[in-house]
Amino acid sequence: VLAVLSDDASAFQWASEELRNDTEVAVKAIEGDVENWRFVSDELLRNRAIVLAAMEGFSAMQDLSLGGAPELLARTSEELRDDREIVQLALGSCGMGCIPAFLEVFSNISTRLQCDAELVLEGLHRHGVDELFPKLPVATRSDFTVVRAVVS
Repeated sequence: VLAVLSDDASAFQWASEELRNDTEVAVKAIEGDVENWRFVSDELLRNRAIVLAAMEGFSAMQDLSLGGAPELLARTSEELRDDREIVQLALGSCGMGCIPAFLEVFSNISTRLQCDAELVLEGLHRHGVDELFPKLPVATRSDFTVVRAVVS
């Protein structure tokens, strides 16, 4: 199966349910074509290796659509929405100036990370303070650490 996926990652969508629920097979399929995350069971969407492989794929292709990273993040577990590496990749997958995608991802991350000054500053740097800051959640705009970092 892994050899077939190496040649044709789209074969994953026609694989048996048992194979689509195998972590190793699913990761290989996602690495071959990031859109294969859509054929993974909801249970596997709570698996860090699966979500990380997909987010790395989205980040590499600078997914500008409102699908992809925002949709996957919305469907994964609370624990993974609080995983800094996954969140950084998801936010990084939003192309320069693609504020709607950034805000969609941002709305699906943990409250703790919404007030992470470093993550917020990365987004502001990419998308512009004047355009993005007013659209961030009130809790983020009111967080002292975030505001201090933006002002300095």
